[in-house]
Amino acid sequence: MNNREIDHDDDTLPDGQLIGQLVDDRFLIQKAIGKGGAGEVFLACDTKMLDRRVVVKVLLADWIGHDDVRRKFEHEKEALLRLDHPGIVSILDAGTLEQGQPYIVMPFVEGQTLQRYLKENSLPPLEICAGIIEATADALSAAHSVGILHRDIKPANIMISFLPSKKLRVKIIDFGIARVFESKVSPITHIGRPLGTVLYVAPEQLLGHHEQTPAADVYSCGIMAFKMLTGVRPFEPQSMFEMAELHREGLKKLPSSIRPELGPVIDEILLKALAYSPDERYQEISEFG
Repeated sequence: MNNREIDHDDDTLPDGQLIGQLVDDRFLIQKAIGKGGAGEVFLACDTKMLDRRVVVKVLLADWIGHDDVRRKFEHEKEALLRLDHPGIVSILDAGTLEQGQPYIVMPFVEGQTLQRYLKENSLPPLEICAGIIEATADALSAAHSVGILHRDIKPANIMISFLPSKKLRVKIIDFGIARVFESKVSPITHIGRPLGTVLYVAPEQLLGHHEQTPAADVYSCGIMAFKMLTGVRPFEPQSMFEMAELHREGLKKLPSSIRPELGPVIDEILLKALAYSPDERYQEISEFG
């Protein structure tokens, strides 16, 4: 399970192997900014482009021989190559280190994660919530249209910033467990285990079902929207097994009972987005947005 937010203020490096190295004779690794279950993320500068800041994501050496993990890394690269949308982080380069570890280079996204923003603003203005939900749905709609499911939508994977004009900018990051249909680089296999972050994952993902549709991303967006609009998540499980039971039971508290100004329309939208059966949810993320 991936529960860790990439922290742009983290100066630590678990392995310390790449700091100060020049990747592909171009990207100078400066510091580590995050580490997940199978990859490390570094801040670097592009020495061929006026020292522009970039992010280099590297597969951990321990996972090189694990076909499933390496396949997911290749799927992330393919997903980013397929996508061209202002609300989705792009890919600049990719390759393999001398040690055999694949890497992906992406632009450094200015701003903060929605997770950090919500820590400082537990109940954001409704217009900010609306802007984030609409922008996230628009970007996911572009992904779904080319056969890509993100499958890990959560506040830690949404970057937000406010431009000098006060306009909100939203970008989806981390396609590390994306499902890429009709992949040209690596086939999809059924690995029979849940993927995603327990607190935001759809029921069918939690149960490890092979058949998944855009409705899985709709569910995760519904939980994220509930959190933004009310300050709390709809489900607070103590374990993965308890989360499965809470999924089946459905919403116990309507959003308007927590924040009355939301009203019954928001209740209806979130009830549909968080339906247990994928067939009963919005079938297009754009409808939810």
